Amino acid sequence: MNSGDKIRLEQMYKMYRKRMWYTAFKILNDGYEAEDAVHEAFIRIANSFKNMPHDVESLKTLSYLIKTVKNVSLNMLYDKNKRDQLVAIDELFGLHDDQELD
Repeated sequence: MNSGDKIRLEQMYKMYRKRMWYTAFKILNDGYEAEDAVHEAFIRIANSFKNMPHDVESLKTLSYLIKTVKNVSLNMLYDKNKRDQLVAIDELFGLHDDQELD
């Protein structure tokens, strides 16, 4: 990534981070997780910067950023729900710490 790309990325961050945070917050309902989603989205954007529209202020750029943070947020929500559904084997069989399987 050259210095011009870094400047463009910084401009995008300054211009759109609040909109991106709001989008993530609507999905995740948690401010800290929304911040994490925006951070992760910008990491993904930086890694695939060659696919970005060139004009920072274009509607295409905004759309790309919002879609990215939305996808990151939905992935985070899916992963969180998946973790919440994990059940210990003891709970599955209704056992307590002092009982054993026969």
